[in-house]
Formats: sequence, structure tokens, C-alpha cells
Amino acid sequence: MFVLGITGGSGCGKSAVCAELEKRGFYIIDSDKIARQIVSPKMPALSEIEEVFGKEYINSDGSLNRRKLGKLVFADLQMLEKLSDITHKYITESISDKINDCNSGLVLIDAPLLHKAGLENLCNLTVAITAPTLVRLKRIMTRDGVSEQEAKNRINAQLCNEEYSAFCDFTVDNDGNTDISKIADFIYQKVQGECK
Repeated sequence: MFVLGITGGSGCGKSAVCAELEKRGFYIIDSDKIARQIVSPKMPALSEIEEVFGKEYINSDGSLNRRKLGKLVFADLQMLEKLSDITHKYITESISDKINDCNSGLVLIDAPLLHKAGLENLCNLTVAITAPTLVRLKRIMTRDGVSEQEAKNRINAQLCNEEYSAFCDFTVDNDGNTDISKIADFIYQKVQGECK
């Protein structure tokens, strides 16, 4: 089994690259999907979030008010750190389980916090997907229907492109001018080279 880790900030286009790599045979483990699953009603992570942040971040149906909590944590790095301390352990455990249960020879972990969560230790190779700030802003605003300020807060709460690159084996710039399939081909060829 070969495990590839892909990381990068919000709006850099990781999901689009991962979708192309899935067509090339990768089994995708999406940490954002797992992050949503672990905060489902009655899950231990949600209980911890309620304990730390308060009942006002829980909807009347027992689900997490993601929008309200997002506004808080992306505007306050200390609050984001508290949330990360709660969720990372559950995310890492779930990803490890998925890798152990997987029958595919090619596994891809899509994780914006790959290194912060210690997930690079599960990977044979890591790649940072980067994009210019203005491109990322437009993508986030379009994708999530948020204001420019909210999009800026998300970007500012994350590592900068250079920091993502410093942690990874190589970097690919997704500025919107290169076909996503070509980016995926480039990454796939790198993996094939590592597998030889």
C-alpha cells in the first residue's frame, strides 16, 4: 500500500485534484468529511465541543451549528486551537482505521491539517497544493457563500503557502491556469516513481 498525503489551505483546490486522482485509482480519505462525521449528534467530539464552547453552538436538534462556530474560530486563533485539540485525535483515529480496513494499493489522505494532526506519519509521500490568495478568496466565497471578510478570516487562520510547502515533499501551484487533470497526472507520475 502507498499512502499519499495532500494538504493546503482552503480554496487551493485540493478537492478538485483529489477527484482527479480518484479516477486514477486512489482510494480517497477526506479529513473534512471525517471532521463532519465526528461532530454528529451524540458523538464524543460534539460533547467535548459543547463542554468547551457552550450550548449556544449546538442547534435545537442536537447538531453542531457549524456556521456559528466557524465564525468564532476563524476570527480567534486561540479558539481554533481549542477546537483542533478536541477534533484532531478523533480524525486521526478514524483515518488510521480507514487505512487499516482499505484493500486499495493507492490511498490518498486529503487533509488541510496534515502535519498539525500528525497524519504525515501515515504517508509515504506528501504534497502541498497552493494557490494565490485572490484565487483562494474567490473560490471560498463562491463555494461556501460567505463574505470576503469571512473568507479572509479562514485564510488568515491557516498556514501560508510557504509553510504548507515547507512540511511537504513537493508543491504544486493551482492558480487556475493549469488543467486539473495535468496537475493530477504530475502527482500520479511522482507516486509511480516512488513506487518503483
